[in-house]
Amino acid sequence: MLLCLATALLAVLLVTAVAAADVGAPATSSVASLLAQCRTCHRRSEVQIGVVSHGDWNREAFWRRSKTGITRANELYNISAYPLNPLIFDPVENAVAVANAAANFSLIGTTIVDMATVGNAVLNITRNKQATVIAYNAGDGLPSSVGVMNFVGQPEYTAAFKVGVTLGREGKVKIACINHEAGNAGLVARCNGVSDGLKSITASASSTTVTVDGTSIAAIDAGIGNAVDTINGLDSIVTQGTDVVMRAIQVVQNKGRTSSIAIATFDISADVCTAILQGKILFAIDQQEVLQTFTTVQMLKVYQMTGGMSLATQLLLSGPSVIKLSNAQRKLCQLDPTQSGCTSPSASSITIAIAATGSWQGTDSFYQQAKFGALAAAREHGTTVRFVDTNLFDLQALSSLVQTTINDRVSALVLPVPSTGTGQNFAALVDAAAAQNIPVVTWATGMVRGFDRVALGKSLVHIGQNETASGALVGARLNALIPANAQVLCITQELGNDDMTLKCAGIQAALTGGRTVVAAGLGGNSLPLAVSVRNTVQSVVDIQSALAAFPRVAAIVYPSAEAAKMVLTATAGSTNMVVAGYGVSTDIADSILGGRIAFTLDEQPFLQAYMAVASLSFFLTDGYILQNPLLETGPRIIDASTLASAVCRADTMRDPSTECPPCPAKCGAAGVTGGGICLDSGACQCKSGWLLGPDRDCTVKDPGLTFISAQSGVAIALMFVTGLTMAVTLAITAFIIYFRADPTIKATSWSISVGMQAGIFAVLASVFPAVGAPSASACAARPFLLSLGFATTIGFLVAKTWRIYLLFNTIKLRGRKISDLQVVAWGCGFVMVNAVICIAWVATDPPVPTNIFIAEGLTNVVCKSRGGAESAFEALLIGYNVILILVGTALGFVTRTVIARFNESKSIGMVMYNLIALAAIGVPLAVSSTSNLTLWFVVQTVVTLLGCISTQAILFGPKIMSILKSKEIIGKDASDTSFALKTASPTAMGGSQASPAWSAKANVRKRTTSRGISDPSLQDSSAVGKSTIETLYLHASARVIKGRVDSLTAPWFPAFIVYLGDPAVPMLNIFDVSIPGRIGATIELTQSLFGVVEMEMSATGSQASTASSAGHNPSASQIAHGGAPGSAESSETVGSLSQQVAGIISLRTANAQAIYIQFSNPAQFALWNGQLAKACGFSTRRSTNSKTGEPENSSQVKVVGRPRQISGNETTGSGPTI
Repeated sequence: MLLCLATALLAVLLVTAVAAADVGAPATSSVASLLAQCRTCHRRSEVQIGVVSHGDWNREAFWRRSKTGITRANELYNISAYPLNPLIFDPVENAVAVANAAANFSLIGTTIVDMATVGNAVLNITRNKQATVIAYNAGDGLPSSVGVMNFVGQPEYTAAFKVGVTLGREGKVKIACINHEAGNAGLVARCNGVSDGLKSITASASSTTVTVDGTSIAAIDAGIGNAVDTINGLDSIVTQGTDVVMRAIQVVQNKGRTSSIAIATFDISADVCTAILQGKILFAIDQQEVLQTFTTVQMLKVYQMTGGMSLATQLLLSGPSVIKLSNAQRKLCQLDPTQSGCTSPSASSITIAIAATGSWQGTDSFYQQAKFGALAAAREHGTTVRFVDTNLFDLQALSSLVQTTINDRVSALVLPVPSTGTGQNFAALVDAAAAQNIPVVTWATGMVRGFDRVALGKSLVHIGQNETASGALVGARLNALIPANAQVLCITQELGNDDMTLKCAGIQAALTGGRTVVAAGLGGNSLPLAVSVRNTVQSVVDIQSALAAFPRVAAIVYPSAEAAKMVLTATAGSTNMVVAGYGVSTDIADSILGGRIAFTLDEQPFLQAYMAVASLSFFLTDGYILQNPLLETGPRIIDASTLASAVCRADTMRDPSTECPPCPAKCGAAGVTGGGICLDSGACQCKSGWLLGPDRDCTVKDPGLTFISAQSGVAIALMFVTGLTMAVTLAITAFIIYFRADPTIKATSWSISVGMQAGIFAVLASVFPAVGAPSASACAARPFLLSLGFATTIGFLVAKTWRIYLLFNTIKLRGRKISDLQVVAWGCGFVMVNAVICIAWVATDPPVPTNIFIAEGLTNVVCKSRGGAESAFEALLIGYNVILILVGTALGFVTRTVIARFNESKSIGMVMYNLIALAAIGVPLAVSSTSNLTLWFVVQTVVTLLGCISTQAILFGPKIMSILKSKEIIGKDASDTSFALKTASPTAMGGSQASPAWSAKANVRKRTTSRGISDPSLQDSSAVGKSTIETLYLHASARVIKGRVDSLTAPWFPAFIVYLGDPAVPMLNIFDVSIPGRIGATIELTQSLFGVVEMEMSATGSQASTASSAGHNPSASQIAHGGAPGSAESSETVGSLSQQVAGIISLRTANAQAIYIQFSNPAQFALWNGQLAKACGFSTRRSTNSKTGEPENSSQVKVVGRPRQISGNETTGSGPTI
């Protein structure tokens, strides 16, 4: 029972531990662990952008054209950007629209017409990291103050200033600036810029702001008409929208002032271009509103798809571009390509060549990432990329290849400008391409030269970073890292490329406190030390030589990730050297975490190449390109504090543009009934309440299917305990097989015991099919395992008991032989009944996974037969096995008097009692918990475990303990395992010197150190005789049987003592004094149970009978300790065992258990002699008489008696030898 309770407690503790286990391992500070958090792909369907405007997307011509930028981006990039706007122009409503967008989108583009309202709304969004925001069109002065990533548009004041300058150069001095949106800060800035630009040409000129209601045509006409009538000398009108300018043309015409008043306007449309061509409008400022929305969506897409890349240039210029009579037709075709004479190339016909000073095919991390970016842009825009390089750094060879590319008439060219030297003049190559009308974008190296080409109109834009500015940033940080007067060593890996020279110059300019960049170049005439990535060994030596030559060097700046490795190798032994530089890689990230690199600058090569190819592609197909002379992609400083947010870009071998596999079309799609989340793997992960369904898109409503999950804490704990119990069962099986020759195992038929273990193992195995989503095979297996395992265990036990019944029921059947094979056959017969029932069940109506509706959202998945036959078959199985239990119980009762070695009636009774008790508790619980599968599983499993464990403990526990204890005496000397029972000396007994001295020598297992065995008094011939039961108690550590509890626990002790002092009081279960022939239920004395412990009778003379007649028996304390009667110590030790001794019978069971029976009544002693002769008369074991040397029946029980005078019917104490 204690074992069962301990197991149950273990199960509860395990369940609690597993259920409570929520161990989150702390994140390790390794690059590998940081990279593991990075997504390896992105999905375009995740790019959801809300684009908020302050104007009406459908009502006003300007916003209608702006909307086409959103539409074009959606088509080109296969993303979803949604135009949003307030119902009326109102900064407050505009702010509400922005806040609503943040509630639904993580990517937002918005105009910022007012800082107090819209600006604060945007600031709240960016500050709380609700969304990534790009401002466009209005709000150019606010990007940094409100936390937006970029602003796309034109600076209103700058553009307006250009308008004023242009009008002033046309001789205009009186301007009316029409503001049709009161409160729009952008329009106010425009009017101010016009005035200032005009006055910069003619100081006496003036500009008047005229505010009108842009939502009313009548109000617009009235306001403009009033300005024409009231402003004396008015010679020009500037409007700020395409709709308003058309009304101004009409009003001026109506006033008859067309020849005296020139009209200019912001914004462009086909009507405006036509009016320019007709001479009605002097010029228009094109802010490329289509490009504003397109670039806004594009940059938000890039940010999302690359995991956070963005341009370092905050102000992305869409304008101003002045449209005059000379270029109006080209702009008109751009606005309406369907017009006659308008043509544009198809994307598939466009080839863009991109040149590199390094190798596109090598392992250079910069160009590997740049290649990924160029290919990504070409895929999106449908164009083709041609990669131009020389494999090795060779500027003259590269220059020649570029010239060949120009001659091939490629559609566009992306070109670095590393040098203008003879034979490698890349600025001249830009001019050559422009001369053949090949659009050019310069990139990577040569920002200064590229910028110059843009200013000259030879190149569209330079994309990269300002080398001098980035160097200054490095120098400023080094000031805080190296001591004053220290030196910095700059390194370049491309001799002849001025890129690193400019960066080193920037570092030198920023250093303070006597810190300088050492001139380590050729001949000391240049700053950077040139190394080669193709000869790393020599490069390391060169770096170490430079450090030796300049001992004040405290910092080294590397030019690339590849060069960083060489620097780290060269400075491996230095602990004070500050290492920093340019480039990103996983090695650099590891070194930053390890403290070997202070910081590095990320130039975002992927973004450089992407923007170059994407800008040219869009320019060639749609005619739009940003007006920035320089688009900076860096520098982005990465150090230990910022590495976590930038580490996803450290794996330069990973393509940031990699797209995730597509998910099923309906997985998480808008407007689709279902609940799915599209995973990066392409699988659809269902939300709670939804199932995958046939299309695996989570559109099937989950009925709440419930089963015992293998990952649940309860299942894990109970399966662990079950597995442990199965392991113990296997161990017991091995134990039985190993000790099969031992009399204890042999008496109970080891083969049958092994069969019972197999049955217990099968019952335990039935737990596992109940875990996990039920399958047809699991449903069929469970009844087989459970019923056949149970029938095997109980059936073999019943069969064995039946054999005992046949052998020992009547005396006539003694000597009948029933083999183990016959018993096994009987047991298999019992099992076959269960097998036939199970086979019939599976064959006719097998149990299969079935959904049982419990409640809304809760459906249990259980094993049931479709035809409902499981009830009948379960009833048959239960009924048959109950009959088997009853039969076993009856046989156990009938055979209860059979000798204990063969008889297991008490064990069977305890097993059956436990099973009935468990069934009485478990069955009602299981039936009542069918709606709660977890409780049902726990109840069934716990009942199964307790039943199996208790059966093992009751049936096999005593046998295993007995064998293990018997092995303790193996190998020990006889002197260590025996003791002598001696009579007192004649003097002490009060008899003559001729009184016999008798002794009993028996092998007795000692559980504790024997008291008295080393007592000198025991070796003293004059000591008080120690022939009483107290001596046995002290030397054998035996159990004294005093009542029912002692008799029940007796088999668990190595020895026990029975004192038969009163023949009228039977010693329960051990010996029945009234019927000595029936020795008891627990201890049997037949031939098959007991071996015999030889007791040697030794006498000193022939006067034994007379010597004992004196009846002088010492007290218990005297006998036990050799002391005087009444010793207090002795009394406490042996209690009330002091009695007169008529004789002691010593027996030894087959499992080495000792039994000592002490008699105080000679008649009773004699009676038992005769009865024991009958009970033990069939032993086949033999021993040799120590005196005669003749074999004797070892089943004989040597009787040690103390002869005394008896009267009448009493038998002599010596009695017969039996």
